[in-house]
Amino acid sequence: MFKSRLVLPVFVGLLLAVGSVTPASASDYLVNVVLDKTKKMALINPDTYEVERYIDLPVLGTHGVTPSPDGKYVYINAMPPADIVEFDVANGGVSKWFEIKETSKSCGIQVAPDGQHIVSASQSKKMVILNRVTGEYTAIDTPTDTHQFTFGPDGNVYVAGGKGGEVYIVDWKARKLTGSFKVGKMPHGVSFSADGSKILVSLRGENRVAIFDAASRKEVGSIPIEVSEGGLCNIALMPDHKTYWLAETFGRSIHIIDAHTLKPIKKIAVDGEPHHALPTTAKMAAPK
Repeated sequence: MFKSRLVLPVFVGLLLAVGSVTPASASDYLVNVVLDKTKKMALINPDTYEVERYIDLPVLGTHGVTPSPDGKYVYINAMPPADIVEFDVANGGVSKWFEIKETSKSCGIQVAPDGQHIVSASQSKKMVILNRVTGEYTAIDTPTDTHQFTFGPDGNVYVAGGKGGEVYIVDWKARKLTGSFKVGKMPHGVSFSADGSKILVSLRGENRVAIFDAASRKEVGSIPIEVSEGGLCNIALMPDHKTYWLAETFGRSIHIIDAHTLKPIKKIAVDGEPHHALPTTAKMAAPK
């Protein structure tokens, strides 16, 4: 269940950045990058590859941020504790704080396709499915730690299984683990190609992105990543389908991969340890 928190005007920076951003370029989205061990998130312009601003978050050390479909709320992984925080964009503060008792260290977070549920991964061998309206949630057991994830064309969650060296497939509607496949050492991020035919998996233990045929689950390619300090984490396809963005946590940077050639083309430095780089639409509800 959840408990309410007072609206805090100190988070107006988040309100302005997420609720009413008008990028300086023609892009209709920015890329949000949460920075571990800080209370900050970077907003990056995908056209210029420049950090437009750093904004304050209401929690420390988050590994993920995701907006509701209507843009009225932003959901944030708090870590520690491994709770889920609802930030009210229009009012500029924390509106709900969902206590998740089964986990101690959360990771990726995204809104499910139905718009009502929040899915969160956990390094405590759990996947959490939260009803953001009622506050009720289910914790699904996984064989090992789980990290960043994506929703596949079939609607299931494909989550990086860390120490297990696998990608786990979770039917979030049925609340159960339905399958898995081997991918390599320490997977921390998963993304599908635009046509759904390929699955890209970032392998922290191998400093590369492995490419799998989605139908056979066989590896068909590899993208070596030249890291500085390492710690590859989430990989995400941008809405224009032109690039993948890959977080390098310990190297404090984002690698840009051309979605057509599958070659790294750019590296962006950020002021903190990134775990994900996910698009944030600019077409959200403006503050009242």
